[in-house]
Amino acid sequence: MLRGIFNLQIARELLGVRHPQIHINCVLTNLNLEQFPDFLRFLLSVREAHPENPLSGDFAFHLIPVGGAENENLRPNAEQWRKFYTKTWAEAEKVWQEYQESIGVPSNERRSLAEWVPFANPFLRVNHRGGLDGYCEQAAKGIYWATALTKRCYVAPTQAFVLPDGSQHWCGAHAIRRPRPLGNVREGGIRANIRRNITRLKELPNEFCFNCAGATCAINQSVERILCDQIRAMKADDSTAS
Repeated sequence: MLRGIFNLQIARELLGVRHPQIHINCVLTNLNLEQFPDFLRFLLSVREAHPENPLSGDFAFHLIPVGGAENENLRPNAEQWRKFYTKTWAEAEKVWQEYQESIGVPSNERRSLAEWVPFANPFLRVNHRGGLDGYCEQAAKGIYWATALTKRCYVAPTQAFVLPDGSQHWCGAHAIRRPRPLGNVREGGIRANIRRNITRLKELPNEFCFNCAGATCAINQSVERILCDQIRAMKADDSTAS
């Protein structure tokens, strides 16, 4: 893996380009939680910082809580999660701030770790009902996004997850749990299946959404905020007009 990363960096330098950027996915388990500051320090030691854009997204990382019932023995408990999101994350933040200083980022332009990679931290990337303690209790059970679900799913009609037998589901979380499918792509098109099931959107979120992907939760929360802002603006305009 490192050889591939170094070869890509050499190729970018030879071509005088900054793309493609390197993105790191890291699965969090009870074996590596406390090693995250060291892992970040290593990533930053390999990352190239260019003067024209020292805080580019190159080597941004995505921390993914371990999933799957078969990995229960690797799942951190509530106290381990709580320590990670407080003490360990604070240690990583110190590593990140020291790195920015070392590459000459002016103090007024420095960002927090969560600002540099907003999607990195599973707890900070979305709003969770119940706060950190509630999230950690759920995370210890392998339920990472239930407290971040919105009242409606705005992403479902824009995607599809098709299993090898052709059965189509709203998303990956549904495909894993396998409720009644939307249809079969061998019998009709993907868009036709979505169109035919539009009325079922009012059923979402449901019990199959508890392990909704974090990215989907982030998109849903963002869309809901925009919709609420627009509705408030429309109501304000109405009251002003009246």
